[in-house]
Amino acid sequence: MIDYIILSFLCVIYFGLHSLLASHKVKSWVPLPSPYYRLAYSLIAIITLAPIALYLVSVPTIQLWSSHTLNRFFGLMLATYGIILIQRTFRYYSFKEFMGFKSELVDKHLITEGVFQYVRHPLYTATFLLSWGYVLYSPTLASLVSMIWINLYLLIGTKLEEKKLIEEFGNEYKEYQKNVPAFFPRKFPFKG
Repeated sequence: MIDYIILSFLCVIYFGLHSLLASHKVKSWVPLPSPYYRLAYSLIAIITLAPIALYLVSVPTIQLWSSHTLNRFFGLMLATYGIILIQRTFRYYSFKEFMGFKSELVDKHLITEGVFQYVRHPLYTATFLLSWGYVLYSPTLASLVSMIWINLYLLIGTKLEEKKLIEEFGNEYKEYQKNVPAFFPRKFPFKG
């Protein structure tokens, strides 16, 4: 059981660091121009995720239920839809800009078309789908613990991100919040 407490501790530290580094307050303290800060932030996120991934594969396997073809199929379907959603979302972002390899655009606007007309946080929705798909595909206690922490972080991270979006876009974002759900669409698009 100590393995899962350590895994939980690592997740809390990772997500706490991730949120802290994304805050405006920390960004204002660090003397790096915006694109370099974003690049450093992305590199830190990737590098600090590695120990968690390594620890996750070293945790003894405790099966929650038998893994059958049906639950593996549904797990792959959820994960596949998550990957498709990520791909469709990045049609509206510059991957280089997102990762910090390119200067941020000066003319930022609120994106409300494409997948953003169905959910406000499509990358978070995709992460939910990937994490749930992972548990269905590999029903272990370690995958469940990871999924719980990821999902909790997404819910908390959304609140923090939406505060920043309201600061940036004001009433335009508040109106968007009223009309578009955060994660799960009211209607399912067949094109995007």
